[in-house]
Amino acid sequence: MGTPKKDKSAAELGTGQRQAQGNGPGVTAPSGAKDATNAANASIRGLKVSSRVDGFRRAGLVLSTTPLTIPLSDLTDDQLAALEWDANVFTEEVDLPVIQEPAAQ
Repeated sequence: MGTPKKDKSAAELGTGQRQAQGNGPGVTAPSGAKDATNAANASIRGLKVSSRVDGFRRAGLVLSTTPLTIPLSDLTDDQLAALEWDANVFTEEVDLPVIQEPAAQ
């Protein structure tokens, strides 16, 4: 019998796969945004994604039962289709608030 496989980090994979890890729900906007009023109320579309089992791989991501929130702009059309098509993956489109960074002085 062989030894059990261990999940590798994105650096170890070297194939563009990213290990899905719990990231915050907000997206950071660049400092010095021109319209602070609109930026304070801004949001972008994201995808909350999880899988039936930990370590499930799909669309270049290593998923888990803990939901991961990803901006839709970070996914290609092919990745999005693969995630939404797979019965082992749960997806939900969500609004992600844009978090303003304070301007450097």
